[in-house]
Parts: sequence; structure tokens; C-alpha cells
Amino acid sequence: MTEEETLRRLSDLVTYPKEDLATELKGWLNLKDELDKSNLAQAVMAMANHGGGYVLIGFTKHKGEWLPAEPRPADLSGYSVDDCNAVLDYAEPRFHCDVYFPARSGSDLKYPVVVVPGNHRVPIFTLSWPTGEFGGMGIEGQVKLGRRRELEAIEDPVERRARFERYVAQAYDRGKALNAGHVFEVDDVIDPADSRRWVTAGLQSLSPPAPRAGKKRPCIDPW
Repeated sequence: MTEEETLRRLSDLVTYPKEDLATELKGWLNLKDELDKSNLAQAVMAMANHGGGYVLIGFTKHKGEWLPAEPRPADLSGYSVDDCNAVLDYAEPRFHCDVYFPARSGSDLKYPVVVVPGNHRVPIFTLSWPTGEFGGMGIEGQVKLGRRRELEAIEDPVERRARFERYVAQAYDRGKALNAGHVFEVDDVIDPADSRRWVTAGLQSLSPPAPRAGKKRPCIDPW
């Protein structure tokens, strides 16, 4: 994906901000402040362990809706790649995040978006309960972006909404755990009652960790 395509995709995220498993929204964090640094670090590390995603900075929730946060900083130099990655000094394993500054559609105002890579851990196995759902970047967001031009071409808002809902329903059906299991997106779909047995067997299959020569971490994390 080119940088232009990436910015266009991220512009949609900041134009229609919404939290899901792959997207987290924050206010205007002060990355010189230890509490705000740990706030961003916690979000980024959790997202990296989950599989990656996006942290959007500069938004606040008002009456259930995500809106641009005020006051806005005079400039965005405090959200450089170096500043955002500096909060990850104690991440294990170490990883690097990219930072982009897409503008909201119809506006020149830009917002920092931290792009978090995923897949830093090698799983022993991957399982799902039958109620599991699979889909890229949040199913509604996937449909909104993937079908964007088609939906924008529909002038009737009622028809456009109905078409959107139909595509979302189809995506949810394709992403059901039993369907995903057939194409090996997970190793197995299990009865929830078997969860303890699977977890115990997985832990028992691990080799003992190598002895450490020193402390695991040089300090105690504040969060």
C-alpha cells in the first residue's frame, strides 16, 4: 500500500472515528507527561499483542459520539515518530510504530494516528468459541471502507443504509467462528466447557524458560 493510499484510508478513520478491537481513541495526550506516556504505551502494547491496529489522538467522547477534542495544540510536533516510539522503551519484544497525520474529510485539520504492528507473539494454538467473530479492522469499518465508492454512489440515504446493513450482515455471517474454522483461520472451534482443558494442555506443552542472568525489567511499570 502506498503512502497516499494509507493516508486516504486513515483519513476515513479520523473522519468517522469509532472504537473497535483494532482502533482506540485518545485525547490530546502530552507525551512529556509520564501519565500520558504510560496511557499511550498501555494502549499500543495491548493492541500489538492483540494483532495490531490504530491509536487515534485528539478525540473525545460526547453523548456517545466521538468528536474532535478541544483545545487543540498549536502544532503537532510533539507527536513525531520518535516521541510516540519513546513510550515503548520497555516493550518486550521491541517493535516500531509508524505515525501519520491524516486530515479529516472536508477539513485541513490533521490528527496523529499511531499505526501499531501486530503478530509479535507466536501462539501455541489459536481457538475460538462458536460465538467468535472474525473480520478485518472491525466489520462495520471494513464494509464502510471497502464499499465506500459503491455506497457513496447511492443517492437515497435509506437505500444506502439498507445496502450497508446487508453487506455488514453478510460479513458477519462469513466471519462466524464455524465458517472461519473451515478455512483454518483458527486451529479449532471448541465447546466453552473445554476451555480449561485446552489452556492447561497448552501450558503443559511449553518448554521451561531459560534462566535469566538479570532482572526481567529495569524498573516497575507505573501502570
